[in-house]
Amino acid sequence: MSKDGPHKDYVSRYVARYGVEESVAMAELYALGYYDDVYREELESHGISCEYILNPLAGELVLMPEGTEEHELFI
Repeated sequence: MSKDGPHKDYVSRYVARYGVEESVAMAELYALGYYDDVYREELESHGISCEYILNPLAGELVLMPEGTEEHELFI
């Protein structure tokens, strides 16, 4: 977090800074460990709320669109 609050617009800032296409920026940000932040930003840009749900097989929290049922993780 910066003094102005949490960072936003990861993809657009990455595109502006490194001069790459949006798809390349998303792939590189995912590889750098910003998966949840970039995915949340993408969902919210489409007006979809998101939440973490527990993956019972892996025991991890997974970021998914709000209202996603547990069995839908495996479809």
